[in-house]
Amino acid sequence: MSVWCAGRGRRAGDEGVAIIAALWAASLAAVIVISVSQLTRADAGTVRDRGALAQLHAATDAAINVAILAMLGPQQTQPPVTGRPFKIDVAGHSSTVTVLDEAGRIDLNRANAATLKLVLASAGSDGAEADDLVRRIMQHRTPPQDSLGGGGDSGGATIGYSPASIPFQTVGDLRWVPGMNAALYDRVAPLLTVYSQAADVDPTFATDRVLALFAGVSPVAKQALDERRAAARDGRPPPESPGVALGHAYTIAAEAKDPSSGAVARRTAVVRLTGQQDAPLLVYRWD
Repeated sequence: MSVWCAGRGRRAGDEGVAIIAALWAASLAAVIVISVSQLTRADAGTVRDRGALAQLHAATDAAINVAILAMLGPQQTQPPVTGRPFKIDVAGHSSTVTVLDEAGRIDLNRANAATLKLVLASAGSDGAEADDLVRRIMQHRTPPQDSLGGGGDSGGATIGYSPASIPFQTVGDLRWVPGMNAALYDRVAPLLTVYSQAADVDPTFATDRVLALFAGVSPVAKQALDERRAAARDGRPPPESPGVALGHAYTIAAEAKDPSSGAVARRTAVVRLTGQQDAPLLVYRWD
């Protein structure tokens, strides 16, 4: 009996193991089915999201093109060029668009040392730190003296750092200048450009931040800023856009959202309106 019981017990254990194995197999199969189903739904959702995102990118591209055409049109149909947002609807999608004249920002390649120090001081860098940064910025954008027939003085450059000695190609290049930390860069970057190609800032197109920067040293900038602040304080509409100036460079940004999927697309273009009939547009960036 004991042998039989032992044998039966072994069979019962085998049956139990078999049942457990069957349950595990069934559970594993169910998990696989559920996972495949979830992946299928996720893939379908991804495809839908990608389709929605592709449509949004196309809409923002179209919105920028529409804005450029409007800028080249009659003055009464031109968009504001001071960064004030406006809407452009294309193929059922609404894009929020801004156009900013680069003449209203400080050119990193043309500004003098005093202006660069003013920019850095406004962002919390002053004294010897600001002086060092200004010197390195000037070194970065200036051809080496050897190429100009002069000496090879490094001007006390940081050990291991070799200035590019070419103009800044983008404002983002400023991040690689020794001493320019991320927080400082984030504060000064909105004030700067490499596209105005002018040593001075045109207050007509300047943002409020740029005007505030120069208000203490320029009566023109102070007057323009005071007029804008008075209009805002009195509830009056902002000053009319000064209009498009041929020969100027513009940053055009467009953003569109799809409410159903939550997808968001953004496009930024930097163009120059040349005023030339055969080549009216020069594109610096489109991303």
